Amino acid sequence: MQRAVSRSLKIIGEASKSISIEFKNANPQIEWKKAAGLRDKLIHHYFGVEWNIIWNVIYNELPQMEKKIEAILNQKK
Repeated sequence: MQRAVSRSLKIIGEASKSISIEFKNANPQIEWKKAAGLRDKLIHHYFGVEWNIIWNVIYNELPQMEKKIEAILNQKK
């Protein structure tokens, strides 16, 4: 389970790095650097992985991020 969660967060972080700077600047409500930074920590295991932080991201931060992304997508329709 931890591997699957870790992999998913790595993918989110990697994807956030490939989004254009123009789009990021137009949508500062998303914490792009934070997503990329978490990915880097997971990939490189800086100081080990703190699973309590990962679970906080999953249960608190990802749902908020999802709502913000949905709002952006709805504006683009």
